[in-house]
Amino acid sequence: MISSFTDIQNILDSDEDAYSSDIIENLSTEEIQALQSRVDEFDTEMVEVYKTLQRFNIKPPMEFLKGVLKNNLNLAYETYRGSIDDTYARDILIDALTETIGMFKHWPCNCDGDSYTLSFLAEFKEKCRFYNIEIIEKAA
Repeated sequence: MISSFTDIQNILDSDEDAYSSDIIENLSTEEIQALQSRVDEFDTEMVEVYKTLQRFNIKPPMEFLKGVLKNNLNLAYETYRGSIDDTYARDILIDALTETIGMFKHWPCNCDGDSYTLSFLAEFKEKCRFYNIEIIEKAA
């Protein structure tokens, strides 16, 4: 029975062929609920999540952000192990956040062009207002 993120880490430490995503994908409902309750206990772990989201100039409410992690236990595990700012985890985090607010588009990157970026950001800002996600304005 897996009841904590430490349990997942212990499995990974003892089996070099194991992957956290495979473990999480095969959890029972009871195990999922146990891990989701562990997310509620995250405190200092959330500091890194907020630092990561500063790259996107946003600051969601804590409960909203914990809800994103509960719905994506792979992200919660990356948060637990302190690697949420790795490129892959960071991209998954912002995608999960945008999907949670009802946007099923990718965060703009350099190859997207101004039209996509401006359209995305306008819609994103509107959705953020609805979910009380603070947009951090860049200093001039």
